[in-house]
Amino acid sequence: LADHLESITKRKDIGYVILDLSQAFSLSRVQQRDFVQRITKLNKSGKKTIAWVASASTLELSVASACHEIFMSKDGMVDIPSSTMEHTFYKDLFNLVGLNVTTVRAGDFKGAVEPYTRSSMSMHLRKHYEKLLTSMNDVAVAQIAKGRKLPQETVRQLQQDRLMLPSSAKKHGLIDRLVEPGRMREAIETRVGGNVEWGTPKKKKPKSFGFTD
Repeated sequence: LADHLESITKRKDIGYVILDLSQAFSLSRVQQRDFVQRITKLNKSGKKTIAWVASASTLELSVASACHEIFMSKDGMVDIPSSTMEHTFYKDLFNLVGLNVTTVRAGDFKGAVEPYTRSSMSMHLRKHYEKLLTSMNDVAVAQIAKGRKLPQETVRQLQQDRLMLPSSAKKHGLIDRLVEPGRMREAIETRVGGNVEWGTPKKKKPKSFGFTD
């Protein structure tokens, strides 16, 4: 995908790049940052970028916000929660089966063993994770706010509201246009105007490997 975006940047015969984000996908935070940088490079090359979303989570909206415009299906939903994490603690279970775990720790934040030695998270580790989550969430908020030209505090408030209908998301400036389900191409052709010629990336043949390989 990164190579394909790089190749589009250099092509003179492409005026618009449509990112179809309507299917479920996952990216690590590093990949997400790289993806956004590639879209930004496309924008700087003179291409107009449009993101198409069916529903939008924090990930989809963070990526889509790097585009010039965001189109969304009218039957979708926006859910942009702040960053969270979960931990399961096994100490009480171990007590039931007579299992004891002995560890050696050095420092307040050496908490990797806590699920096996405690019934709940220590205050030291909780503060550490809260700082980590805050930092991770700040990146997403900044990306959405920058792309949508909104104050960061507005995005944070919308995170507290979490669930939004498409009409509400448009009202708050998170998306630009609402489109009937399944009418993405027609909506974009109307937006672009003139004669629109669609191009799609060619699929590479899957590699086959023999048993010895």
